[in-house]
Order: sequence, then structure tokens, then C-alpha cells
Amino acid sequence: MTDASPYRQLFVLVFALVATFTLPHLQSAAYGQDEVPIVYRVPKQPLLAATNRLVQAMEFAGAPLSAQVNAALESAAKLPKDADVSLAIQQALDPLCLATVHINAESRVKVGEGPVAKQLMQQGWRAFLVKVHNEAGITPELVVDSPNAAPVYQRGQGARQKPRTDEDLVDLDQSERRWLDLSMLTRQPLKKRLSGLNLEYRVVMLGSRDA
Repeated sequence: MTDASPYRQLFVLVFALVATFTLPHLQSAAYGQDEVPIVYRVPKQPLLAATNRLVQAMEFAGAPLSAQVNAALESAAKLPKDADVSLAIQQALDPLCLATVHINAESRVKVGEGPVAKQLMQQGWRAFLVKVHNEAGITPELVVDSPNAAPVYQRGQGARQKPRTDEDLVDLDQSERRWLDLSMLTRQPLKKRLSGLNLEYRVVMLGSRDA
């Protein structure tokens, strides 16, 4: 059952890059609504391989792409020119994106809002796409967070019910705003780290804790 209540559609997502060793933790820019930009100069074969893994990952996540989208991807794979292939793939997948992540040449991150309908399932999970334009060609892990996904530790009524420490306690109003579960899909055939390709699509899983 789809939950279409307004506050379920207005959640804020914050994407960041986490890499081992030298790359610092990079916070994203403000989340705003933008047109999904087309990425150019994408090599055909790596993009096709990444797209095939994406199709498999969506199937494993219980959210297979529609027959129409799969047909468009199959047609794209038959095009001879790299530019035509990447454009056709983007035209097929961009409408399914919850967010876009642009990593510029200096490894700064900007996040934009995708066009897909932002509706979740009551006490269930949905898989959405995230379009990544990686100008820097870096390979950190892409992680996602949201104020609505913070842990829920509500103050109890007595000493025996007091959880953890005072710093962990939230009031009822805060607890009610923390209704979201989310994570990036990183199990096979996908990987935890970005590929370094200047265009790829990742999968983010979002679920509602509320009935």
C-alpha cells in the first residue's frame, strides 16, 4: 500500500562520500530540485556492463525494472555510437531517479532532486535510483543519510526504562519525525565503492517505520 501523505514525500536526503585512507568526508550541497542533467562522453562498454549489473540488482531487491524500461535498455545496447548509447540509457533511467549526485573535478558533491514520485510503502521498502555524475573519477563509497532516519530513543517513564545516556534521548515530537529507514544497496552484483566511471546509477532503499 502506498503512503501518499505529504510529509512522507518531503523527506530530505544527504549524500556524502566516504573513502578509506586520504579522501576526507565530503558533505553534499543543499538538496534542491533540478532538472536531471545529461552526462556526455561516456564510454559505451563500461556503461553497458554497469547497467546490466543495475538491472540485476533491482531484480534482487524485489523491484525489477518495467518491461518498457528493459526494452529501451536493450535497444540502447544495439546502438553503434557511444554518445547515442549513453543518451538512450539516461533517457530510460533518469525518470526513475530519486536524486542526482554530481561530483565535480575537485571532488565537491552537489545533490539534486530526481523526477520520480517520492512515495513510500507503509512498513515496507522501496528501491529508487540515484544518478551519479563522477567528473573526478574517484572511487569512494557513496552513503546516504536523512534527519528523518535518525535513531529513535524515546525517554521512558521511570528509572528502569531510561535508555542509554541523556545525549541519546529524544522527546515524542522528535521520535515521530524519525520514521525513515534507508541504505544504499551494495551487495552483489553491485559494489560498495563507486566505479570511477563518469556516469553510473546506484540503488537506494527507503522504508517507512510507521504503519
